[in-house]
Formats: sequence, C-alpha cells, structure tokens
Amino acid sequence: METSSGTLDVGKWDQSTSNLDEGYNIKYIIGSNTKDNSNRILTNIKADVKSLSEDKANKIANVKIRQIERVKRNEGKIIKGGYLSYINHSCYIGHFDELIDKKILINRLKDNLISQLEEGKIYSILLNMSYLKNGVNVGISPMKSMIITATVNLNLLGHNIINAIILKSQEYEVQGDSCNINIYWREWLRDDEYSKLVSPVNRDKIIEEVLIEEGNLTKNNNNKLDKILKFMAIEKLDNYINQFPSFDSITKLTPYDLNSDEGSKKLLKAINDIEKESQYKVKISVFKSDEGYSFGDSVPFIYLVFTEVDIYLSDCDNVKGVRRTVCFSTIDDWVDSISHWNTDKYPYLKFTDVQLDTDKDTQKFTRTLGAYKFHVDNGKVQYWEKYYSFPDMLMPSSDKKRDTKIGSLDLETYGKDGNGFGEHSVYAGGIALNDGYKQLYYLDLDNEWGIKSGAGLIQQMFIELFDYIAEKKKERNGYKLYAHNLGRFDSIFLISSLANAGFQLRANWRENDLLQLYVIDTDRKLNIKLLDSINLVPTSLDKLLKGVGSLIRKGMFPHKYVNRDTINYIGPKPGINYYLDESQINEQKIDEYNKIPELFNLKEQCLNYLETDVLGLLEAMNILSKHYHKEHKVNITNFSTLPALSLAIFGYWFYQDKKKTIKMIKGPLESFIRQAYFGGNSDIFVEGSNRFVKKGLHYDMNSQYPFAMKNQMPTGNPVFSNNTDLNYYSLGFVFAKITPPNKDTLANLFIPFRNTDGSVSCPRETFYEFISTVELRQGLEYGYKAEILCGVNFPEACEANELFGKFVDQLYEIKATSTDSVERMIAKLSLNSTYGKFGQKEKEYRIKIMKTDQVSEITDKYHYSYLSDISDGLSIIKYGPRLNEKYRQLYKEHSEFDDNKSTYTKERGIPSAVQISAMISSYARTSINPFKNIPGNIAIASNTDSLILEHPLPNDLIGRELGQWKLEHTFNNGIFVRPKLYCYEDSNTNELIRKAAGVNAAKLTSEDYAKLCKGENVHTQKEIFKVDWNKLKIEVVKVDTTLKGINPE
Repeated sequence: METSSGTLDVGKWDQSTSNLDEGYNIKYIIGSNTKDNSNRILTNIKADVKSLSEDKANKIANVKIRQIERVKRNEGKIIKGGYLSYINHSCYIGHFDELIDKKILINRLKDNLISQLEEGKIYSILLNMSYLKNGVNVGISPMKSMIITATVNLNLLGHNIINAIILKSQEYEVQGDSCNINIYWREWLRDDEYSKLVSPVNRDKIIEEVLIEEGNLTKNNNNKLDKILKFMAIEKLDNYINQFPSFDSITKLTPYDLNSDEGSKKLLKAINDIEKESQYKVKISVFKSDEGYSFGDSVPFIYLVFTEVDIYLSDCDNVKGVRRTVCFSTIDDWVDSISHWNTDKYPYLKFTDVQLDTDKDTQKFTRTLGAYKFHVDNGKVQYWEKYYSFPDMLMPSSDKKRDTKIGSLDLETYGKDGNGFGEHSVYAGGIALNDGYKQLYYLDLDNEWGIKSGAGLIQQMFIELFDYIAEKKKERNGYKLYAHNLGRFDSIFLISSLANAGFQLRANWRENDLLQLYVIDTDRKLNIKLLDSINLVPTSLDKLLKGVGSLIRKGMFPHKYVNRDTINYIGPKPGINYYLDESQINEQKIDEYNKIPELFNLKEQCLNYLETDVLGLLEAMNILSKHYHKEHKVNITNFSTLPALSLAIFGYWFYQDKKKTIKMIKGPLESFIRQAYFGGNSDIFVEGSNRFVKKGLHYDMNSQYPFAMKNQMPTGNPVFSNNTDLNYYSLGFVFAKITPPNKDTLANLFIPFRNTDGSVSCPRETFYEFISTVELRQGLEYGYKAEILCGVNFPEACEANELFGKFVDQLYEIKATSTDSVERMIAKLSLNSTYGKFGQKEKEYRIKIMKTDQVSEITDKYHYSYLSDISDGLSIIKYGPRLNEKYRQLYKEHSEFDDNKSTYTKERGIPSAVQISAMISSYARTSINPFKNIPGNIAIASNTDSLILEHPLPNDLIGRELGQWKLEHTFNNGIFVRPKLYCYEDSNTNELIRKAAGVNAAKLTSEDYAKLCKGENVHTQKEIFKVDWNKLKIEVVKVDTTLKGINPE
C-alpha cells in the first residue's frame, strides 16, 4: 500500500508494536508518521538531562569531606583497639573431643560464626581454649589471630583449627572432655589501611564521586524516561494526516460506481443487511484511491465512507455530517467485509473522524484508529489518546450460614543457646476445637515411651486430631484452626513434621508468609485448614483478648528460662528478667509476677499458659466470627487477611453503583500508575543546632487514610495520552519534569521522588517523576513548576464520597461512638486496611510443596530462589517468574551460564486496582502537606499521619472528626536526628519517648541521640528473628549494629 507517508509491506511490519493493540488487527496501520513528534521530543528531553556543574560539585564535596573526616577519625579509634576490642563478639564452637570430628567443626563454624558475619567485611578472629586445671579455669590461645571473611574456605579454616588445638592440648596436657573452644572476633584493617583511614581525604576523588552520584541521578531520570518511551511508540501508527489532513479530505477523491449497476445492487443489498441487523441507518459513499496499494502485487483500493445516520446511496457532493467512518477495501473484497464495518472484525484499515466546532469554519476534528484517538487541528496532531477496556474488579458474595468449625492451636519453643537465643525447637503444643475437643502435649525425655522431639510432638498432635475427626467425619471434617503468627513461626515447624508423617499439604503464600495451609489425610479423605489469626487481627494475642472483651487473659511465662535441660525444672521461681525485657517491666507486670508461686514447676506452668493461649484464641476468633456474620454476612474463615475481609464488607454492602466501576488494570499501564504509588513521607526538617528542640507538640491525624478515601476516585476505564496540559486530566497520573521552589518560597518540600535504590526523598533539584494530578496541583499552589510529558486520565472518575463515602462514614461512626468493644475493633480494623487491598497484586514468587520427583517441572521452566527437601518424597520450592526460553537457549549456545539466572525471566502483566490505592495514598499525603509550612510554625518533623511542631495548632483543627488532629504529646528536650530516629521527654509524665527504626529504641538513651546529632556513631544490639526456609528452621540471634552519626552542620 503506497501512501504519501511511506510504503506498507504487510509481511514485514514492526512486531515491536504488536502489544499496543491486543485484539485489534494492527498490521494494516503501521507506518511512519512524521507529523507526530512525541517520541522524538521525549528523546530530546532525555538527551538534555544535564549533569552537575563544577561549582555545585565543589560545594557538595566540601560538606562530604568534613563529614568523612569526622567519621574516619571516630572509626579509626575503634578499629585500632587491642585485645579488648574482641570481647564484644564471640561464639561457642564446642568442646575439644567433638571438634576433632572435622564435619562437626565445619558445621559449628558455619552455624555459630559465619552466620553472624557480614559479606564484604574483613574480620580478625582469635581462638580460645578454656579448661579446668587444679580447679581453676585457664584460657589459652592456640594460634595467632587469623583474617577471614564471610566467604572463607571452611575446610581450610577447620583444618588449621584442628591442628592448632591438638598441638596445644598435647603441650598443656588438656583433657578433651573438659576443654571448651570459643572464637572471638572484630572487624579488622591492616596498618596501611588504617593509615589511609586517618590520612587527609583525596579532594579530587571526592568531587569525582559527587559527579558520579549526580550521574546516577541522571541515569535514574533517564531510566524513567526510557519507560515512557515505550508508551510513545505511537509514532509507529500511521494516522493518515498527510493523506487526509482535513475532515473533508476524503470527499475530494474520485467517486466510484462499483463497476456498473451490478455493483450498486450489491451495495444496496449490503445496506439492507446492515439496516436489518443494526436497526439504524447509515449513509454510504464510495471513492476510489488515487494510488495503488502494495499487497505483494499493486491492486486498486476503494474507500467506503459511512456518514451520520441517513441511509441512502449518494454522490460525493452530498456527503456531509459531523461523524464519518472511512473503511479501506480492495475492489474484490468489499462485499464480504462491509458487514463488519462497525466491528473489530473488519479486515482492513478503517478510521472514524468526528468534526468539532461545527458551527464555525474550523479544521478541528478527531480521528480514531482502533484504540487510538488523534486530535487534529489544521492538519497537525495536537495530542493523542489511547483508550483501554479492562474488566471490573470482582467482589466476594455474602454467606447465609456461619461457619462454626473453628479451632485453635499453639506451639511453645525454646532456643538452644539459652535466654531465647539460638535455633528454636518445639517442646509443647496444644489444640482446641469448638465442639470441646482439647489436647495439650509436652516433651517427655525421661519416659521411654514419651515424646522425644518437637517433630514427634507435632505429628502426635495431628494424628490424634485426625483420628478424632474420623470418628464423626460428617460433623468434624473441614475444621479451620487458627494460630497466632502461623505464617512466620508455627508453620516452619509444622510443614516438615506433617509432611514426614504422611499428610498431604497444600499451601497459599504471600512472599514468605504462609496465609493458609491445608493438611489432608488422603486415605480417609479428611482435611483441616490452618489460618493465621494475626493476618485478620494484626495485634498481639494479649491485646486481641482485651479488644474482644474476653475474660481470659494471657499470663506470664519465663520463655527465656526454657532450654532442653530445664523443661522438667522444679524449683525457685525464675527472675522477672526471664519473663520480660527490661523495657516491659512496670508496676502492673511486677504485681502479676509476684502472684506466680515461689515453688515453680515449669511443665505445669507451661501447660497452664499454653491452655490459656489456645482457649483464649479460640474464644476470640469465635467472637469475631459471630460478629462479622451477624453484622456483615461474611465468614471470616473464607478470608486469609484483614484487607480481603474488609474488601468483602465494602463490596457486599457499599459497592452498589455499577456505573462507577473499579477496573483491574494490567500491563504497562498498571506499571505506569504503580510508579506513582508512594507511601507516606517521613522527614526531619531541622538542621544543625536546631535538632535540639526545647519544647514542642506531637500531633496525630484522625484516620488519615479513611479521610482520604472520601475524595474523588479514579473509577472507570483509563485513557493514556501525550497531552501536556494539566487541565486535560480530570483525575489521574502523569509523568512530569518537576522543578521545586527555592527554600525562601517553600522551606519544607513534599513532592516525593523515588531514587534508584527504591528509597524516597523530596529533592530541591529538578527531577522527573510519576505523580498523581492531585499532588501535582497542590505542588503548583506552593511554588513547584512542572512540565507534563504524558499521563493517564480517568474521565469516568466518580465524585467525592461517591465510592467510599458511606463505607467510611458508617464505620467511623461505629468506631467513634459504639460501646461494644468488638464492634469498635472491627470498625477500626476495616477502616484502616481496605485501601491497600486495591493495590495488592500477585507476587512474582510463589512457594509450593510438591513431590520431589516433580520438582524438575518447576526448575526447568521457572527461576527459583530456594529448594529444600522436607521429607523423603516432598520438597518445598520458592519459584517464579517463568524463564524466557528464547534468551536462555541463546546464552546457552554461546557462553557458560546459570540455567536458573533471573536475567532470563519473562515479564508479565499482573492485574490490580492500583489506581485506587495510589490515589488514596496521594490524597493522604496532600492532607498533611499544608501543615509542614505554617507561617511562624514551620514543622520540626513529620511522618505519614503525624506532625511535630514548635507551637500549637489552632483549636478548630483539633477534634475527633475525620481528618482533624489530636494532641499525642507535649514535650521538652527533643532531639531529632533523622526520619524515624528521635526522642523527647513527655512534659506530663517525664517519660522518655524514643523512636528508632530498625533497632530496639528502648536500649538507647537521650545521650545516644545527642551523640548522633554531633556526628558520633552509637553502637547497640538488636535481636534478629531469622527464618531459614532452606532448612525449615527458626533462629533468634543478637547482632551488633551501628547507628551512624550525621553531619552536625
């Protein structure tokens, strides 16, 4: 097909655009349109992203140099320490006799030493042998310090250690069974590295690093621009503006009589058929192309022009109207194809023009080709749109009958290293059902026939449970058992034990969290479902029991005291520090502790504590189940998470206007919108000495996200466009070049920018970002400037309160006024959890329990991150996404490669309603932004829904209504280091309020916060809860961590 814009070869069309119009026969409209310059303009913008100037680089470098020198001096003092610097880090390896076995030694080194080292760091280790000699404990070092890393060769290290301890044992006549081996370590630097550490910094190198960092920022901007270029592939579509630049261009062609009266008769018959089927009338005119079109051979082409609603065969002079559809066809094929002129089945190119401003002499019109609409004025495309049609989000239905088959279970564990640390093992467990069934289990190491292991205990629990179910299968089969924290704790022990007992397991996961686990007795056709109650009520069991008004109260138990040697302990009551961390001890807890008998029977106390937990959880879940079904007609047992349950309530009771539907968006458009999905901003706005605040106030906003949900929402199908006018976007998301105001105009910035590492900041420099139109409009009011490149519009967006208004108002009223504690709890949980479900999408990785001999079906096709055998015939595997076989084979033919490498995975679109979550989150941020820059009361700090100010807010902003503020604390002597790291003294209670993300804030003092503000590092410890899915084990370890001091200037 030869046109003025190029030649179309049907056999050689550009397949890179085939994903633009799924379901539309695009191959006849590919061309090269020189009039649409969107892609070229965007490419130019990408090329114009400038790097940092030398002057600015010098200024940034000066700040970095001062900070680096201060940090290096502090670290140098620490690293240069002598033997005493080793004592902070140590581990027990074992006694001499067992470590002679190299296999045991290597395993101990791996589990006890290497697991605590960080990759990329160098360590110096000292070996210590301690033994009793004449009743005195003696310690010797059998070898000089060694330098190792986390990737050390354990065979070689083990060989050296064995040789050293054997030599020293012979030299000092050490008895192997009384000799214990410990390893101490510290981070290490050689003398030459230490010299470099305290020597002056290389200024030129620092400047170079600054420029590289800025280059990475430029790269980040360009990466975002690259994503947008994919949408700008519209230049591949020939919109025929060159050939038909005006609305009436087609009528200037030569009329065509269809080769005699016979052709006219065929046309009239086709018209009659169309009229009968469609029941409306269309005027049809026929024109002949002035050019030939190449489909292998050059053939003549005609245009069938359908205009308005009057049906008659006319001459071209009578073709008038405001809407016209032009259908291309060959002379031979028009008869067969004309009936499809108004459907997607039409085999050739067609486009529809609609004239605008018909009362004026204008050349403004729109031209629609498939999903695309071009807005044309005087022969030039002003902007274009792509229209999408996505399916509606499906909502759950109600349940007429309440599910009463509810049970509970709990496991108790101890750490092998004492005080709750080390690898955990099960030593007790319990199950209870609604029908009165209750069984408690405990290890019995002394009885020949007793339970000897945690796995044996779990297996006996479930074997006896299934035997009980089998007695009355019809009444008891299909129970749902809740465990509090099943997904990240109990399930680790259950999976391997139950698989080895012969039960069939089916699991649903979210990332590494188990949502539900089906346990199946295939021979007797029995099954139960295990669910995690913490996913429905994300709080502690103690708070859950209080929240539902249960008379059962969670007791106290010395978890840290329990180990394999103490499980049958009878004696004086363990100290309170075995029950509680220091920060948890208060007068109320001391009173509870004093009520515990002085003569302490650990087994008896454990079974009492376990029974309370099991029965308490069972009562709580029954109370919730009854309430949810009575008030909302839903069964909690059908939902694994609170957001899913809350969405069911919204969908059944409040989502009734089907004209304002929520769409499940997928593909590149979903990705575009997700780029604009940010959480709440967390910032510290003060600097230097201003970080020390004498007095202030801490406010929280009432139900910030429910308040945001009452706004206008992006319902209906989206439209993607390259329109650069913000006024075009009624509600949506755009990609824009954003220039923040200077500090004099706006002290505290608020438009978020996603860095290459995924972190979020609010930069002062110009940047490119995906952003909601709501947030951008607010930014313009505060001095931001923006140049829009393209965006996603929701022209069918609902009005404020139209989608979530009744849902939010009704639940908030219950939360604020109800005297029923259960009703209040459910209303609060539902309000705060619903919005996130819309943005949730199926994760790329899945975890599956399957037969070992079938694992290759996964490993051959999917990228997998771990694979572990859990029994003789079963394995657990985490896998996905699918490997791209084409790339994998290509690399396999030309180089060595890892078959499982994630590089060779396919990208796939995952549907979600992220537009709802992203917009709600955007409204939430805009609700707090104005309070960050109150004249005369500039914010000190802010978090998602909290604000810290030096002066009080006006009284009319304080209250209990949605979106109003409540005063949490007035304080003295505040110290604000960085986001989520600050402290202050409550002026009413004198309590030190501490925040420290990532570490135990209770271990920090106000002096520690002050040190950090002065640029000094603070060393502390944190407990790490480690889940090893490869080995299906849980370990609690103490890890030393360093909080880095900040530049005080």
